Amino acid sequence: MPFDTDQQTLLDLSLTGINGQPAIYQVFKPVTLGGVALLKDLFDRPLNDIAAIKQRLDAIRFLETRQTQIHLDKEETDFIEYYLKTYNRPEITSKFSAIRNALKNRLRPDNPYYITTRGVRLLTKLVINITEAFEPFADELPLLLQEYREQILALAGYIRLHLIQKSKTGKAFSAIEQEELDFIYRYKRADVVMHFMNGLYQLDVFMAAGKTVHELNFAYPELISQGTELSILGFFHPFIPNPVPNDIAFDAQQNLCFVTGANMAGKSTVLKAIGICVYLAHIGFPVPAAQMRTTVFNGMFTTINLSDNIMAGHSHFYREVLRIKEVAHKTGSVQNILVIFDELFRGTNVKDAHDASLAIIKAFSGVRNSVFIVSTHIVEVADELQGVENIFFRCLTTGIKDQKAVYNYKLQPGISHEKLGMRIIEDEGLVAMIRAQQ
Repeated sequence: MPFDTDQQTLLDLSLTGINGQPAIYQVFKPVTLGGVALLKDLFDRPLNDIAAIKQRLDAIRFLETRQTQIHLDKEETDFIEYYLKTYNRPEITSKFSAIRNALKNRLRPDNPYYITTRGVRLLTKLVINITEAFEPFADELPLLLQEYREQILALAGYIRLHLIQKSKTGKAFSAIEQEELDFIYRYKRADVVMHFMNGLYQLDVFMAAGKTVHELNFAYPELISQGTELSILGFFHPFIPNPVPNDIAFDAQQNLCFVTGANMAGKSTVLKAIGICVYLAHIGFPVPAAQMRTTVFNGMFTTINLSDNIMAGHSHFYREVLRIKEVAHKTGSVQNILVIFDELFRGTNVKDAHDASLAIIKAFSGVRNSVFIVSTHIVEVADELQGVENIFFRCLTTGIKDQKAVYNYKLQPGISHEKLGMRIIEDEGLVAMIRAQQ
């Protein structure tokens, strides 16, 4: 069973981006076009197989901590991909055709011959460089890199030794040698070359993921297969400049966190940051945190930026009801999922929002095989939930300095009763601005 999630969650957490908006996947910066394409594919297919996740983390950690001397040139690698996809693939090879093609190009140079010449040279050089980069670590490579090394050696084995030496010294291949290699790369062993290139893009993505550890202070998550646990220390949202780190921890005894705080206190950002950490961990990537230990979840569903549906005639409130119903089906069928609700029932009046929030949260508190995070600014709901044994409370508080609200963005135990809506309106001079127009 794959890790279960949906488009709403991807949009809420800005994981893959839409309409040119910044996306979390862009934090990782592969060099090659193929690497970027693979990165997007990995973001579309999170894992819930602990062995597969750990294998990916092991490969990323190895490349990040070892000096493997693997350096990918974007222009050269993209050119190789272009060369491999050109339409005039050779299906036979002979000395006669090699010499004929070389003479034709000398008399009238053409672009296809240039593409072949440069493509053969760059691909041969790349195979040799990657082979040599892995050689000092042959006995300590993690599983995914071992498998890729075998693919590299398989391809290198089809390149004759004197051609390898020629490539290493920078000498040009003869017309016959070039045609021989072109025939191998694009026809006879095209499948081996394809596996090599796919592995190369995986290397590109893994190296990009590893760079976030020392460049952005990401950390490698620890995954466990048993029980209910989610502990993240020093987590932050990667889009926030100079972010305030926060901590959160769930277990089987306390699996529902109720978050309160005034408007603009940072509730939504905190919830998004937690969701991002969990999602990245299930891709097998480093996470924006100092430390993370988590159960392998079967899925994650969020409701943070829910809109109405004019075409279906659904109001915002009804969309919320349908969304909660959808998530309830998942907690019953999939189980062991992470659920994040931000500001339940904001699309209705305060009385209905209070009553509905209280009823829904009490109902979900009885679901002990998943983890829930719920935020609200209706603090009366939190007051009435105290005493439910598996619910714990966190809040974001504010202060006042020079008659202005000051936000510390620090998640703390307890319930916040602060209400700053009118203060924000006053600070912005909104009422006075409107009255001045009368």
